[in-house]
Amino acid sequence: MPDRINDLYLNCVEQNGLLLDMHLLAEQVCSEGQTRRPYFFAPNIHKSFRMVSTGEQPYDSARRAEIARPAVLGTFKHLDGEGPGISHEALIIKESGSWHVGLPACLDIFFPAAKAVAEDVLSLYGPDYFQDAQICFFSQRHNVLPGDPGKTSGKDLHDHLESDHGTMDLLYVMTDCFPTLFQLSEKETELYPTETLSLSRFGPEIRHVSPRNETGQTLRRTFGTFNIHPKAYLYDGMPNNAGLNLKRAQEFEQAATAYLQSPANTLTLYPDPVALGG
Repeated sequence: MPDRINDLYLNCVEQNGLLLDMHLLAEQVCSEGQTRRPYFFAPNIHKSFRMVSTGEQPYDSARRAEIARPAVLGTFKHLDGEGPGISHEALIIKESGSWHVGLPACLDIFFPAAKAVAEDVLSLYGPDYFQDAQICFFSQRHNVLPGDPGKTSGKDLHDHLESDHGTMDLLYVMTDCFPTLFQLSEKETELYPTETLSLSRFGPEIRHVSPRNETGQTLRRTFGTFNIHPKAYLYDGMPNNAGLNLKRAQEFEQAATAYLQSPANTLTLYPDPVALGG
């Protein structure tokens, strides 16, 4: 294993990947009629999109609040926190216009979550919007010193409506320690943590913060987040994703199947997402 997985490693070293073709599942969703279920994007971007399957829909703020509310999709037994350090810029794992979801082999521990995220987005968006959507992935593994936040850039309470990533519609996060704290409404001052070792979904309009390490010890933290954009979005300095090399699709799909069936896959999904705060 490398000492550190970063942009240089992804661009110049890693050549292998894990790949998932979502097209067959999309056809199943169509056959079940889910393509006609209305979906309401985050308030700042909804007005830019027309409902593909259902025609124009009046904006339903209550339905959007239900979608955006932080919810736990499942839990992990572990996230291999003793592995190499990880630090890289946004990595496209699903391109707009594509049905394929892929990760470089060196990030394989996140592949079960990538699959779960893609399936959840497909169930929410329906096939038309899903095909248009872009999914980006950030991951980080580093030592968190006493008193430091788990994620430096998230040390203050914030949302993502006015950020540089303003077309973001959903986020999915996971971590093995210092789970994200959420403010469920502007009227509430209490912050609700998601579960440690969980995969959770929330909307960019939800204010949240990365908690500080109050244990008095330096702890190793593994963290990942999937950002969902309804259309293609360009981040600065995006590294190469070897997992989206479709010339090796059969090989990478077999590698993905083998990993998902192996003991290394410790993600257990709930039958339905469990909303925070009851």
